Amino acid sequence: IVATPLLLLPSPCSTIALEELRYLYYNMSNRQGEMSCEAGSRNLRHHLQKQISLRTERRLCGRTHEEALLVNSYYASLTTNANSPATKIIISGESGMGKSVLAETLRQSVSEDDGFFIRGKFDQSLEYGSAYSVIASAFDEFIYILEKRGDASWNEVANPLRHEIHKTDHRQILFEAIPSLRRIFEGRRGGATVCIGGSSSEDLSNSNRSLNETTAEVRSSHTKLHYLMKKFIRIVSSVGDPIVMLLDDMQWANASSLDLLKTLMLSARNPFIFVFTMRPVQKDHPFYQLIYAHEETPACLTEIELRGLSEDAVCELTSMQLGIHESKSSRCRPLSDFLCRVTNGNPLYIRQQIISLFDDGMLCFDGNEWTWNIAAIERAGMLSGDIASMVSDKIKRLPPHSQNVLKICACIGAEVDFNILGILVRKTSEHYKSDGNDNDNETIARREIATSVQEGLVVEKDNGVAFVHDAVQGAAYSLLPADEIPSFHLSLGRILQKNLNSALLQRYLFTVANQLARGRNLIPEAERINAIHIFLRAGDEESKMAAFVEATFFYEKGLSMLLDQDWRNHYRLSCEIHMRTAEIAVLNGAYDDVDRLLDVLFLNTKGSVDDQLRATYIKVKKFASLEKAGEGFDCSIQALDSLAGVKIPTRNVTMHSLIALAKTRRLLKGIDVTSILKRPPIVEKHMKTTLRLLNLLATLSVNGRTEMLPLIVFMIVQLNMKYGLSTAMPTGGIFIAIVFFALYR
Repeated sequence: IVATPLLLLPSPCSTIALEELRYLYYNMSNRQGEMSCEAGSRNLRHHLQKQISLRTERRLCGRTHEEALLVNSYYASLTTNANSPATKIIISGESGMGKSVLAETLRQSVSEDDGFFIRGKFDQSLEYGSAYSVIASAFDEFIYILEKRGDASWNEVANPLRHEIHKTDHRQILFEAIPSLRRIFEGRRGGATVCIGGSSSEDLSNSNRSLNETTAEVRSSHTKLHYLMKKFIRIVSSVGDPIVMLLDDMQWANASSLDLLKTLMLSARNPFIFVFTMRPVQKDHPFYQLIYAHEETPACLTEIELRGLSEDAVCELTSMQLGIHESKSSRCRPLSDFLCRVTNGNPLYIRQQIISLFDDGMLCFDGNEWTWNIAAIERAGMLSGDIASMVSDKIKRLPPHSQNVLKICACIGAEVDFNILGILVRKTSEHYKSDGNDNDNETIARREIATSVQEGLVVEKDNGVAFVHDAVQGAAYSLLPADEIPSFHLSLGRILQKNLNSALLQRYLFTVANQLARGRNLIPEAERINAIHIFLRAGDEESKMAAFVEATFFYEKGLSMLLDQDWRNHYRLSCEIHMRTAEIAVLNGAYDDVDRLLDVLFLNTKGSVDDQLRATYIKVKKFASLEKAGEGFDCSIQALDSLAGVKIPTRNVTMHSLIALAKTRRLLKGIDVTSILKRPPIVEKHMKTTLRLLNLLATLSVNGRTEMLPLIVFMIVQLNMKYGLSTAMPTGGIFIAIVFFALYR
């Protein structure tokens, strides 16, 4: 009569739930004439689903030793010196072993100690996205908890942060990586945070920030970000309350997140505790290399490996799920032994197998208790396959439109905002029909995902929906035929690109870019250029956060779609994406790629002095990175002469330096610093690039051509006084001050 998956009945509630089940069964039996069996089953399922969810695990089974080890490590960290390195705890095990559930058991202890338990989860489908989004989401939770504690706790963190990090440009670097920090520095509490900052304009000339001024300073921004995060984490961890940061699924962590995590781990002090969960990986995995890279780490490292449950633990879990009292758990022994044998003690697999037994009529409720025929189950041999196939079978039993919604969610990520899910459902589901009153995307998304929520496959969150386990996401994704995966991703990306306004497109930029990237080989010619623009913008956002690997991913996707004729029809786009890819390649140390990209740039930018100078600047940066200052110096001198008309003598340097000094003194005579600072910024693009190249040349001259430094700096000052102020002026100003001080002294 009852057709519902009984996933988990928390032990304290088992008796109550069983009594409710009996009550419902009794009512259904007495009302056979009033409702169909199917309707009665739906009512009962709806009632039970309020209490039972794949995600609800109020009590661990068979993990007493591991839980004790985890809790002891937590309390041990609280007793160590405050200046000790932060504690690290790694929980490893196969999918479904309960790693996250075990880690979550710390939440109550942390709460009782007035601490912060914050969490982030890496997503297998978003290897390339907002570089620090997982770490940022954890600190979002930190700030949310801090807000709830009142003014005293808020000011205890906010005031020292504002004092230590007071420069506007430094704060902006932090905001790019962790947007919610803006609330602390700007005194705004309870405000919403957009995941991606920056302009929403699609005009390439405006979004340029240009390589001239922004991406050229990416390395500096990267260094500053890590320096600022050191300050931030030291202040936060010095407050005194314990902070436990749980980061799930480290096997999927991206390179930039690991890089920032290294800074956090080295800078944090007790009572800051890092808890990591991950599937088994080789010891040469980047995460393990990070963990074991420092000598002090092993002393504050705890490793917990979760293996399959024992037969006794499986019996306990089975009894708990079926609402059987502990005193009668022996009745479950034949069934639990069978489940233990076929699942290798995997808790998630056990729960799914119980559901399958019930759905196939081999587990029944007789009005008083659950019954089964173990001999029949053994003969059926139905318990085969892995977790993914089990969940896939369950999803296939859903209505087609519910399957389609789950496929969409699986392609987008582990969590999906209702806003974009509603749009995608409208445009992809044949089942969807508007009733004229549901124009709200959130309403549509909630309605279409409701069946999956009731089945315990996904769970609603504040503004969206999340898979209850990555195995469910993987199972939903596996329903897509392999040859249709690229086209399905592309269709989602195209829908979002066409239906999101400029502000929302900026907010969900990485979602759109990832979908287009997975189907880029199928993008039609009419949409090719727009897709390249999306990849360029996504790469720019990663560059702003100094996420080199992720920026390269998006830039290269755009490059792969360019055609030779685009240099004629879309010159600026072709030039910018080559420039930025080359700049990032220098920072990544991919020098062969730099040479290849520069060959293309020098060949196709002959009509633009500014672009030729920019390409030269990148070439000189490559020489500097390779510690070939001499070659970089000669390259700069030649380019400045032939392209910018700026001649820097390399003979009789002392004489020319004295002449340049005299000229500079005449230019600056009677002009004070305030007047100089009020000068307008430089306008001519090629002159901006010329001064940047001169600034780099001044740096190179320090390493081997020191006699040239005064002449170069005087040239920088003269050009700034003639054309307007540029970012190169501080270099010239400082040197001039030193020279004048020496002369007047």
